[in-house]
Amino acid sequence: DRGIAMSVGALHAAPHSLLFLIDLHLQLPRDIAHTIWTHTIKGKSSFAPALVRLNPNATPSDPNGYWDMAGFGILSVHRSDFVESGCTDRTPTYRWGGEDHEIVNKLLKNNISVLRSRLPVSTTSTMPRMGCSGGGLFS
Repeated sequence: DRGIAMSVGALHAAPHSLLFLIDLHLQLPRDIAHTIWTHTIKGKSSFAPALVRLNPNATPSDPNGYWDMAGFGILSVHRSDFVESGCTDRTPTYRWGGEDHEIVNKLLKNNISVLRSRLPVSTTSTMPRMGCSGGGLFS
């Protein structure tokens, strides 16, 4: 379960770490580290950029697709905010994307905002969303 793996990784990170959680096949911009550092503020905000989800027939010269504003496959957050929000309290999730939404819900409930912006050169292939249901803000 990806959620449990993220929790274990976060608990083993240094106390003042900035976590960058990612689970997709992406082409990241060269300035991604700068973008993460400027958008993730300890005790205040995390950062979950929106991605272009490419259609199956897309190519680098014809990157057709759509902005996926519902996904949270990329998240940067300070370790202390992750732990204090209860994001390391995990049970296995058996639905696509459930762990991402649970983490975002916990951050929001702990008054850690989740900043969204479009990251134009980050891309991923379209994947079917199966069993994506559950409680919280994104059900």
